[in-house]
Amino acid sequence: MGWSYEYCNVYNAKEAKAKMDERFNCCDVYEVVKSTVVNRVYYAVVKYKSEDENCTFAAISLLEYGKGEFGHKDMEDSSCPFCYDFPVSWLKLLSPTTDEYAIQWRKEVVEYHKQKRAKNKK
Repeated sequence: MGWSYEYCNVYNAKEAKAKMDERFNCCDVYEVVKSTVVNRVYYAVVKYKSEDENCTFAAISLLEYGKGEFGHKDMEDSSCPFCYDFPVSWLKLLSPTTDEYAIQWRKEVVEYHKQKRAKNKK
């Protein structure tokens, strides 16, 4: 998937988070459970609501904002994105999966945070 752009006034991470939350919460299909923006990447636990199932997945969006434009490249954990600042404590909120890419990405998130903690201790 490519990037999507729109003209709007989003100038900081707080506004970008609100814009992305609004995108997911605009219909009765998805609900944002938790979200944050870290280094121009939006991370969220999103609940997919359906009569047949309720499941949660990780939504990850690369962001570009400022100068009157807002851009986002949307992915999910099954895309195995190379973005790992997803809060490790949120992993327990995600539905179990058999998707090998999602499983790999979740492992990479845990490893990234382990390495980050070890580096900060030095």
